[in-house]
Amino acid sequence: MKKRFLVLVASIIVGTIVSAQNEGFKFIGYIQSQVEFAGIDGSTFTGSAYDENRDGDDFYTRAGVRRGLLHFEFTKGKGKGVFEANIREAGFLPLLAYWEVTPYDWLSFRGGLMSVGYGHEIEYSSSNMETMERSLMARKLFPQEHDFGFTATVKYPFNDKRNSLKLSLSAMSGNAINKWIDPTPNFLSHLKYDYKDASTSWGVGLSYYEGRTNNADSVWHVVKDNNWQEKVVEKNKRNARRYFGAEFQYNTQTSWGRTSLRGECSMGKQPSRKSNFASQQDNSYNINTPFSYDRNFFGAFVVYTQQIVKTPLSVVLKYQYLNQNTDIASDKVQNVADITYNNIGIGLMYQFNDQIRLHCLYDIYKNKSNDYIKDLNDNILMVRLQYKFVR
Repeated sequence: MKKRFLVLVASIIVGTIVSAQNEGFKFIGYIQSQVEFAGIDGSTFTGSAYDENRDGDDFYTRAGVRRGLLHFEFTKGKGKGVFEANIREAGFLPLLAYWEVTPYDWLSFRGGLMSVGYGHEIEYSSSNMETMERSLMARKLFPQEHDFGFTATVKYPFNDKRNSLKLSLSAMSGNAINKWIDPTPNFLSHLKYDYKDASTSWGVGLSYYEGRTNNADSVWHVVKDNNWQEKVVEKNKRNARRYFGAEFQYNTQTSWGRTSLRGECSMGKQPSRKSNFASQQDNSYNINTPFSYDRNFFGAFVVYTQQIVKTPLSVVLKYQYLNQNTDIASDKVQNVADITYNNIGIGLMYQFNDQIRLHCLYDIYKNKSNDYIKDLNDNILMVRLQYKFVR
């Protein structure tokens, strides 16, 4: 831990010195320390899950560094290089390492380890996120929001700089932060329109993701008449991982302060494991448990943030919905990976200055229950202090 701390300090010093001497160099970093109080079925971000022998109550507490993030950019001419890493007590994790070339104002190419360009929230910086963490839907579909690949972006050449329309097309590994060993790439497209003037900005977008997941089994499970049924298939059959998404964002500045509203929805097909809806975090050929359950899903969220009369204090409200299997009625669900979640989040942000923010959020999760599935005790309270520095 001492060595990691020294690496962090050394990186900050080196980044500050270099950026002071080079106009093309940009250095950003932030540290997020937090305390979490979770129900016994909840998942925290700074520690292990509940353990009855260790925690012994109907809730448990975890604390730690959520992110110790360092972001470096070097821009010269039509090229740019980016590197980003997360350093904390749990280890060192590279997040971004890519090059970008912009031969024309309307055309750019990017290659390397980058954010998955699906929707708005996945690429939205966690230092600015009002909800502290990305939505449950995003965390399930993209457990790691970074992947290796190549992207081409085309922008429509508006004469009016208030308007922006761009289309991004990507070929990704689908392995998250792992080497590209699968010869078949995953494809992604994102169409986005934005408008911005002196006091108001808004945007809308559409996304599409097409990938393949290896079954690693000779049995394939599908839903018929609210029940899982098996059929024999060829072993290692590759099945479609397909998402459709829509998004919106709205921000305005008035005498009441800053108002922000954003939301997204996604639907599609998710080959997944028996008791886990989430996508793989590695190449599916390397995972022993087969992705042999075919689930159709629908999810959505909306986040509202209101600054209190231009004070440093803002109120945050969010609502999330995730139906992990739209083919099974709630009263027929017998598997935790098929349940439907409803979530309400209530929070406060206090911005002391440009560097320091105190953040508190209480997430209330309700899942549909029946004779087989109980309403899980998974509410969580998070308190975070963030320090951000830019050079």
